[in-house]
Amino acid sequence: MIDFSTFVPIASIALICFLIGQAIKQIPKLPTKWVPIIVMTTGAILAVLGKVFAIPELVSMNVYDAIATGLISGIASSGAYSLYKNLTGQYEGNNGEDAK
Repeated sequence: MIDFSTFVPIASIALICFLIGQAIKQIPKLPTKWVPIIVMTTGAILAVLGKVFAIPELVSMNVYDAIATGLISGIASSGAYSLYKNLTGQYEGNNGEDAK
């Protein structure tokens, strides 16, 4: 049987990154093209902090695995929201105008 409790810290990193990404999108002067980079970096930092502060699921990883896990969690948070918006038809195509 799969032990899903090992996914809780990684899902928590993704959730924190999602919330940070949504907060960043509210900053009018910051182009949204930077949000994935910021949440990836945040995810990597959170994963390394989790390893340092002895979260059991992250302690068993080496530092590079923790960084990769954080990067993937961060970008997954950004991609999951975009996927939801596209599937529900809430996405307004802007032809990259805000990506300047």
